Amino acid sequence: MDGANPEVIRELKSRIGEYHDYYGRLTEEQIWSLLSSNSWQIIPVNFQKRHREMLQWAYTLQSKRFIKIHPSLNRLIVSLRTAIVSDEWKLDKQQTSHHDILDSLRLALCNYELPKCNA
Repeated sequence: MDGANPEVIRELKSRIGEYHDYYGRLTEEQIWSLLSSNSWQIIPVNFQKRHREMLQWAYTLQSKRFIKIHPSLNRLIVSLRTAIVSDEWKLDKQQTSHHDILDSLRLALCNYELPKCNA
C-alpha cells in the first residue's frame, strides 16, 4: 500500500488485527524487507524512496515477459506506452498519461520475484 497516509494504514492494520504501531519504530529498510515475508498483509511502501527501484522492477518484469496485460486494460496500456522515463529512472508524471495507474502497477509488482531457474 502507498505509504503516503500512515493514518489510513494504521486504521486498516488495526481492523484486521495486524501490528499497527510500526510508524517511527521500524526503519524504511525493515519495512521494505517485510515484502519478502508473510508476516504482514499490509505493507506501507514509500514511493519517494523506492520509485526508481519500483520502476526498474516493473520494466524488468515486462521486458522479460513475466507479466501480461489484458487488452481490456486500456488506460494501463496507454500509461505504459506514454511513460517518459529519464536515465535516472525517474518517471515524468507530467508527460505520462494515467500515471496513477502506472503507480498502481508498480506497487502491485512489489510482491513478485523472478522464478528460480532449475539449471
